[in-house]
Amino acid sequence: INIQRNFLYYIIKIIFSIFLILFLAWSVFWIGPKELESRITTSIVCFLALVAYNFVIDNEIPKLGYLTFMDWVIMISYIFCALPTAISIFLYQLNTKKYDVLELNNYIRFIGLILYFALLSAVGLIILA
Repeated sequence: INIQRNFLYYIIKIIFSIFLILFLAWSVFWIGPKELESRITTSIVCFLALVAYNFVIDNEIPKLGYLTFMDWVIMISYIFCALPTAISIFLYQLNTKKYDVLELNNYIRFIGLILYFALLSAVGLIILA
């Protein structure tokens, strides 16, 4: 018996939606570092959306005794969805101490997403090996 899983379904319906939520969470770095309330609200709403989305897709993911690539994507996404909140608070604290955080903010804006995809690629290569 040859059984195949339709992986395109998981990419389009699950992974793409998670990437979209993460992109919105990291979009807080295009808001000024002085506007802490806007940044925190946006990042926390995105984190809660990711949690809610996880409940929605829970029935779509097989229950296994080991971690699949999809499980790793979800776990790493939780971490990277929570990071903008913590980083925003840190940058706001630095900004109140008269440090210029705009350059650091611009650097974090891109390095975070690059690090996310690099981490997912590394996990994918380890799982496939």
